[in-house]
Amino acid sequence: MRMNGRTIAAVSLTTLILLVFLRVPPARGAFGTVNISHSSAYSYNPSIGVTSSALVVLWLECPGTCLLVASRSTDGGHTWSPAVLLSAVSYDVLTYHWQVAGQKLVVAWQSDTSEIYFRRSTDSGATWGPIANLSNSPSATSRWPHVAAPGGGNVYVVWRETVPAGTQEAYLRRSTNSGASFDPALNLSGAVDKNAGDPSIAVSGSNIYVGWPGQVPGGNRAIFLRRSDDGGAIWSPAVRATPYSSYAWFNPDLRPLAAAGQIALIAYDFWVEPRNEVDLVRSLDGGTTFSAPQVISPAGAFDSRVMMSSTRAFYLWGEYTQLTPVTSDLMFRRSVDLGATWLPAKNVSNNQGYTYAWIAAWAFNGPNLHIVWQDGGPGNVEILYRRSTDAGASFGPLTNLSQTPGFSGGPGVVVVGGYAYVVWFDAVTIGGNADIFLTRTASGSAALPPSVPGESSGPGGVSDPNPSPNNWCRQDLYVSGNAASSPCTPERK
Repeated sequence: MRMNGRTIAAVSLTTLILLVFLRVPPARGAFGTVNISHSSAYSYNPSIGVTSSALVVLWLECPGTCLLVASRSTDGGHTWSPAVLLSAVSYDVLTYHWQVAGQKLVVAWQSDTSEIYFRRSTDSGATWGPIANLSNSPSATSRWPHVAAPGGGNVYVVWRETVPAGTQEAYLRRSTNSGASFDPALNLSGAVDKNAGDPSIAVSGSNIYVGWPGQVPGGNRAIFLRRSDDGGAIWSPAVRATPYSSYAWFNPDLRPLAAAGQIALIAYDFWVEPRNEVDLVRSLDGGTTFSAPQVISPAGAFDSRVMMSSTRAFYLWGEYTQLTPVTSDLMFRRSVDLGATWLPAKNVSNNQGYTYAWIAAWAFNGPNLHIVWQDGGPGNVEILYRRSTDAGASFGPLTNLSQTPGFSGGPGVVVVGGYAYVVWFDAVTIGGNADIFLTRTASGSAALPPSVPGESSGPGGVSDPNPSPNNWCRQDLYVSGNAASSPCTPERK
């Protein structure tokens, strides 16, 4: 592992952090593109959320060690607080995930020491509580945490753990006091699967769903699911949701599970050599039984994700349009009956280059649906955006939000009232300096609000992920780190 001599370097690193974070906020004026980080380090992997009183952005700041930091705005994104260090200087942060519930923020991250850490704020990011080690298993490798905070004080964190014997299992810890303390870790997969993939979680009221790709006979994989209908106190036995005779997989960063009460949807990639398809299974009884798979796209498809409201469901994925040279597009389908049937596919990106379909984010508020993604079609890599004002029936023109000569990547989006706030990182050269940028797009009104409305990303304003980084990777940061736990080598298979 790199990081030898941390004790000696801690003072100089802390000094560098202070120099990086002491910056002057941009002056308030007409809303264009705002530089949030203003850093001399490499800032990347941003994500954005909204509490009942502030916009909050998290990202990784890498002045050598990659640190998790946060900044917030209470005036509608015009000005931003100095960045606050959330992680510790003694390790790299490889991946992170967080959730918003009213004024509360809860975040979990994976260190290069293979532990899962947690921290919370109860005042929209103005202050933060102490760091807690949730995995606390130095002899194991803990990775890819995901958080759910549905409100009412309950917080759930799931992750995958690999022990020295080689078994891989999905774990969960629950808090009933907004993250002040946690119940003991629960092994969700061990009874049925000793080779579990990275888990994903979805919550609807007191219904909690955790799914993971698991090993099945013949070398194949299926999606397994466990559920709780009492807020996580008691869990049902694991259910196999997809057939044995397939290789089913999903990426938990893309939010492949969605739930609305007793209805649960699982989006997954079904690998059929030489090309993939993306499928969906649906449960009407809280995850007890699942329908036969629905084929969403039959060939050349990958990186599936699903999102639900109380009346609609949306499905987003990437699709290869050409294999030599490789080109791809970002595709979309919608359902007006919560996943029972799906309307024809729409090509959202529709370009002649390569769309980074796994590096995309989406959000909706009422009939307004916003999709942003990283795209190589314009010539260099840019952040592109499209909006639908009729719940995905049609989409407006494509907009290039970044418009820079450098590399633009890792977008995130959140809805606040009639506005979509989009963040991304911009690098002139890979391995050099990069900053976090934000812009705002209007939905039906060009007027700029004086401040963020008192609206959280809940009913009527849903972001998916809400919020989640795209875990964009800088390979050079991890060449001397733990490759098994690096986001550069996620080992999804």
